[in-house]
Amino acid sequence: MLWLPWFDDGPCYRPLFTSLGKAVRAQHGVIVAQGVGESKRALLEYYAGIRTCCSELDRNMKDADLFLIECGSVTKDPPAEATWRLIGEGKKLREGRPKEIFRLFHLTGASEA
Repeated sequence: MLWLPWFDDGPCYRPLFTSLGKAVRAQHGVIVAQGVGESKRALLEYYAGIRTCCSELDRNMKDADLFLIECGSVTKDPPAEATWRLIGEGKKLREGRPKEIFRLFHLTGASEA
């Protein structure tokens, strides 16, 4: 009984993460995730086969060609050091909690400095 909410949480991410998985091409480099917790990163790998590295832990993003951001009701963009194009977005609503927005970006090139 105590574990029921934890078990119920996983399946509700399946449609969201599988749709984001379709936006990721088969051959990709490093996918950096920002604001995505460990449990959601594990579900993302389980449901969509997408393995990410955490931007909060690994600041070296030079090999990344995809950037996944989780944010609340206010959307966020990736760092401005490069040019990123939005290729997928998924939203999850929950009663009593703010909605979660997952935004997936693809690196299109370095910005002019």
